[in-house]
Amino acid sequence: MKILIGALSLDDITYYVSNGADEVYCGFTKIKNARPDTESFSEVSQVCEAIDITHQYKKKIFLAINDTTHPDHYHQIDQYLAKFIKHGLDGVIIKDTFLLDHFNRAGLRTYFILSCLAECCNIQALDLYRQYGIARVVLPRHTLPEESLEMVRNKFNIETEVFFPPETFCRNTDGFCRLHAWKPIVSFLPCGMKFKQGKKDFWMPSRPLVDQLSNFYDFYKLGVPYLKIGRGNAIRKKAYFNQALDLLELLGQKGMTRQIFMKKGLATFSRLPEHFTSEGVCTVGARDVSYTPEQIAYATQVRGTATLAAFNDGE
Repeated sequence: MKILIGALSLDDITYYVSNGADEVYCGFTKIKNARPDTESFSEVSQVCEAIDITHQYKKKIFLAINDTTHPDHYHQIDQYLAKFIKHGLDGVIIKDTFLLDHFNRAGLRTYFILSCLAECCNIQALDLYRQYGIARVVLPRHTLPEESLEMVRNKFNIETEVFFPPETFCRNTDGFCRLHAWKPIVSFLPCGMKFKQGKKDFWMPSRPLVDQLSNFYDFYKLGVPYLKIGRGNAIRKKAYFNQALDLLELLGQKGMTRQIFMKKGLATFSRLPEHFTSEGVCTVGARDVSYTPEQIAYATQVRGTATLAAFNDGE
């Protein structure tokens, strides 16, 4: 299973491609990509440098254009993509069917990855997107392995990709969710925040971490070739990236059963608050990641929903 991870800076790209990532992707502020400008490159030269760094390590890089776009902007997008593809861009992550149709009509040829925001949930939808030249599909975040079997083993030779389940299992239907709220520096999701229900604390229901690890095990065994880690707080994403490397290493061990994987996986993985120490160090598997006090303060607002104790109780 290869890792694709989103990058916010050239330093991120260098870190990921030199530490085990197979592919990276980024955004560009002049093309809508479902992220705030603070999480995208603002200059053509930056994107080109990102391509150069990635190819220096013989890895691949994709540009996210995973948002809906008005036709008035198509010509500008064509011009930018032509520059990036000429410079060596390996492909794009796309959501908008109309924009995809425009690329087909315009004769733009590249490697198209269908974003999870397109909500391709079944084989019939995959057959439709096949006609537009999709080479890979990102399975919607809420989709379970048993629901994905037909798409993973499709007859169209379309590759599949799944988000790192312990990081991004979606409580809602991702592509149609309106709970996203962006801030200039960090993004937050109200669906993961604590609310008050009378005198009690309340979190929107989510699948326990043990279930998400079990899903990860199943996706791996199904043969999904790509594992995706999305964009966002760079320090947190590095923690998830290193944890994904640890878990993939476990899955590659001979005789690794689901039960053994879940026990060992839970022993090396917990939600963010449990990672933090007063010294600002986050221990993730066998690797250490340092955090600033501001990042600790932000991350400790997030609460995990499962613990090792829950697993031991048979949850």
